[in-house]
Amino acid sequence: MSIYFRGKSWYYDFIHKGQCSTGSFGQVSRLVAKEEQSRKKAEVYVDALRDWVNKGDASTYALAPQEVRRRLRSPQDHDALATANFRLGQYLYQQGYQQDTQRYFTEAKRLCPESWNFKRQSWELEELGKASGPEFWAAVKALGEQAYYPPVQLERTSS
Repeated sequence: MSIYFRGKSWYYDFIHKGQCSTGSFGQVSRLVAKEEQSRKKAEVYVDALRDWVNKGDASTYALAPQEVRRRLRSPQDHDALATANFRLGQYLYQQGYQQDTQRYFTEAKRLCPESWNFKRQSWELEELGKASGPEFWAAVKALGEQAYYPPVQLERTSS
């Protein structure tokens, strides 16, 4: 789905259920247009999910096994070491050694910097509420145009 500004209004276009849909959000701010875009994307996603739940493998949104495998990220060598460091940090925290946990959390985040799980869980153990506070939002903002989650791909697999 894309949104664009023309004249004095924001417009959108996207393909859903094989049909190209276009429309206008009207004379609204860019923020409101982005919120509407998110709402429409959610509607499309929920419709696709319902189709898959109701029809199973017969859904036009069901992926072939080889396509699922292609889209999955395979674990890298550093993932196991990062997870081991993080779990050791958690264990030490639970055993009351809070001062010793930070170096293991830091190492886990260094080995796997794309892991938001490591970031958020370690922030929350540092300070209650920190995982959803200003530090988290600053990290999200630092992503810029990069997505927090990978974009959903809803190609229809058949007609």
